[in-house]
Amino acid sequence: FMPLAKSSQPARVHSNTALFNLELDEDVARLDAFDRAKAGAISWNPVDVTE
Repeated sequence: FMPLAKSSQPARVHSNTALFNLELDEDVARLDAFDRAKAGAISWNPVDVTE
């Protein structure tokens, strides 16, 4: 669902919808760099458990 912008000023409504031009590629790449796979796990993986 998309919230509707509430404003009586057309310029403000337009600036509220400008959010959809947002790009997070650089931020996502920086967060992905933190991935340490199993070495960074903070809980056990049930797939790796042996009986």
